[in-house]
Amino acid sequence: AGQRGGAEEAAFALTSQLASAGNTLQFRLLDARFEPGSGGDGKLVYEYFQESCRGKKIEGVGGELFCVGGKNDEMTLQTVKRHFLAVGLLRGGYLYTCIGSATEERWEAAAPVLTAAVASFQLS
Repeated sequence: AGQRGGAEEAAFALTSQLASAGNTLQFRLLDARFEPGSGGDGKLVYEYFQESCRGKKIEGVGGELFCVGGKNDEMTLQTVKRHFLAVGLLRGGYLYTCIGSATEERWEAAAPVLTAAVASFQLS
C-alpha cells in the first residue's frame, strides 16, 4: 500500500499543473504504480483523464463548468476528452517521460498499442 501511495503522490506531482490549468474542466488520476525497470531503474506508470476547453471556461449555476466561445462568449463549445497513459524514469537527476494519449472515444482501441509503447520505454 505504501508504494501505491508513493506512486500516486509522484503522479499527482507530475500532473498537478494539468489538473489546475485554466482550460481544464475535469481531471482524474486513474492509476499510478511503480514498476521495476531495466538496469535497476524504477518506472512510474500512471494513467489519467483530462477534459479541456478550447475556449473560455466559465462556471454556471451549481458550480457546473462550461466551455464557451465566440464574440461575446455566446456559443457553447464542445470539450476535448482525452485519456493518457504515461511512464516516467528518473536518471541522473533528470526525469524522462513517455506519454501516449487518445480521445476518450478511441481509447479502447488505442489502449493496447499505447500500453505496449509505454511498457517498452527505457533508457540506454
